[in-house]
Amino acid sequence: MLNTYIQLGHVRTRYLSTPIGPYYDGFVSWLEERGFARSTIGLDLGVTAAFGEYLLDRGVTELLELTDRDIEDFLEWYLARPRQRGPARRTPGGSVSLRETLVGSLREIFAYLRTIGAMPPPQPAEASRPPYDAVTVEYLAFLAHHRGFAPRTIEIHRSRVEAFFVTLALQKPLVALEVLTTRAMEEVFLEMSEGRGRRSQQIMTSTLEALLGYLRSNGNIPEACRPFLPRRRSYALAALPTAIPWEQVQHALESIDRSTALGKRDYAVFLILATSGLRSGELCDLALEDID
Repeated sequence: MLNTYIQLGHVRTRYLSTPIGPYYDGFVSWLEERGFARSTIGLDLGVTAAFGEYLLDRGVTELLELTDRDIEDFLEWYLARPRQRGPARRTPGGSVSLRETLVGSLREIFAYLRTIGAMPPPQPAEASRPPYDAVTVEYLAFLAHHRGFAPRTIEIHRSRVEAFFVTLALQKPLVALEVLTTRAMEEVFLEMSEGRGRRSQQIMTSTLEALLGYLRSNGNIPEACRPFLPRRRSYALAALPTAIPWEQVQHALESIDRSTALGKRDYAVFLILATSGLRSGELCDLALEDID
């Protein structure tokens, strides 16, 4: 099964040389049975390969020694090292979305390893239910049974909903959902937005708006709790430059061979396009009588 996603032999050898190696085929089958997309499985494999390297670096050979605390230790280890492989870090120390990606992938491999008995179950302290956990479980069940969301989509919602409730639980004093105010919600949103890219913030906004709609409809939060969650618009091709730098235009013009009639024509065409603002169709229709 690993061969389907990792086709280069030396890369497969790197994957299989870690303590996670013997479990890859079963892990891939487990993800496929749950309906995960091919791209998502590939991402999970990359993160688990990095986690396997972390285990080797720490001298861990028995997976029965692992606990959920290793997730935080792995994050520190991963973000402290420049990497050629794995999800990229676009901000110093790693963005919020990168951390969520790493944690989400590790939770998948931990769940699989616990399913087959290769990793111990959560310790009682780790398994304790955090504040708002019951609401999270109910909401995810609603997405699965009433909205028909795919497992991977539910995972995306789960990671962001849990992050929201964790941030909310850190407020002092602890905020009860029944008295959640618009101001408190907006403060939590601003805190969660720090370090996020444009696309990550868009997804988070949509996720939280859906959550708040569910909580209002069930009476979990006041009807008046309607915070303004700003959306950062993203337009198609917005990242492309509006114009080519003039130095590059000059370089292109200088590269044309003007010793021939064809080269002189090409030079004239490019020069007109660069300086007059004519469109290509207007230039093609240009005739000698159009020149004054």
